[in-house]
Amino acid sequence: MTVTKIVYRFRDASVPPRYHKSYRISVTSSEANIVVNSYGRQLNERTIQISPTEF
Repeated sequence: MTVTKIVYRFRDASVPPRYHKSYRISVTSSEANIVVNSYGRQLNERTIQISPTEF
């Protein structure tokens, strides 16, 4: 079996919006993508290029 993608998700507890943050980190052999949400509203996203060795 070959791993081609790793996805980590963290969903925060039900707290007021200013304190609630959910994260999704996806990594493939060519890029890493990080998304931060608060109750469905995307607060930030960043994608960086990586090498297969870093993966």
